[in-house]
Amino acid sequence: MRMQARDLEMLRTLARLQLATTRELVNAFFSTPKVGQRRVRNLEVLELIVRHTKGATDPSYFAWRLTKCGVAAVMREFPEEALDACFDVRVAGLSLGDIRTWERETLNRLYLELVGEGRCHLVTAEKAPGWNQLRRWIAGVRRRANAFAWHPYGSTVFEWRDPLGREFRVAPDATIVTANARFFLELISGQATPPAKIAEKLRRYARLLQQDNARQCPDGKTPVIVILVGGERDRKKVQEVLSGLVLDRPSCKVKILIDDPDVRRGGAEAVRWLAKVLLGEVRSRADGAAAEVVAPVEDPGGDDLCVGCILGNTFIETTAELLKTHPDALRDWMAVVNRKSETADAFLQRWIAALDALWRHHHRAAAG
Repeated sequence: MRMQARDLEMLRTLARLQLATTRELVNAFFSTPKVGQRRVRNLEVLELIVRHTKGATDPSYFAWRLTKCGVAAVMREFPEEALDACFDVRVAGLSLGDIRTWERETLNRLYLELVGEGRCHLVTAEKAPGWNQLRRWIAGVRRRANAFAWHPYGSTVFEWRDPLGREFRVAPDATIVTANARFFLELISGQATPPAKIAEKLRRYARLLQQDNARQCPDGKTPVIVILVGGERDRKKVQEVLSGLVLDRPSCKVKILIDDPDVRRGGAEAVRWLAKVLLGEVRSRADGAAAEVVAPVEDPGGDDLCVGCILGNTFIETTAELLKTHPDALRDWMAVVNRKSETADAFLQRWIAALDALWRHHHRAAAG
């Protein structure tokens, strides 16, 4: 079988998403299911992809993943993907039971709608699309996919320690990297994600950006946190949490977007915003309307997440832990801080003196 450009894009899609079902691939790349299913089976015959069933609770459910030959084909055609030598082994170890179906399907759909804009013209055509039309469409898919790098859950993990030795970990649900920015995608699922968990996620991102971002991300790309929610109620819940973490000096942007499959006619809000920021395309909500190409957006907009506010909370937590550990320091602390100050400068000097005494206690205890 001769490999077509569309086949290669399907292989790259599996390299980025790791796992994808027949329905997802066929709906994204083909105008008729019959042709799509045949092309997918041909890729299996060529031993470029293989069925993945590990951990599936439904015996009939499976997804596709790349084989070692499939990884080699992607690397030959798209060397910028930079897949490691153990990619196929690592993906083979993934369990479908460990990945909540709605999370994987949401992120897969988001990626496929981003790169495959315009497929609606092929589906709604009165006659089967011609080869020239298909070639132009797949060229558009390649152009969009080349505009950004997509890293699925588990491929981007940040781990670090704070000055007290506490370990922290941030693993975005997906990460999008462009020439100038890095977008961390987080899925918020209604009641399944309580406000306390949302706040903790934002605190961890703030700690990362303040304490370890330069080492973890030395390229200096602008960080943007993109929170995907299912509706307006979830958006308000996240905004309420975020409002307590916003001050006048921003450190990064937080964008809250609705990604509801029920409003996908013409593109959900998340797809339309990302298409504008990543690809410079303004996609209409009207089904079948052509996309307007504009210059990519440099400022993604959104709410400001202030690291200073998060660090203030972290400082209070850290101080409380030290005072509990060193009761003798607590007496010195209270004796200094509880004094009434006539000026802010005088109070600040006493605050610094109290901190110095506290840390000297801590270091003496650690040395002993």
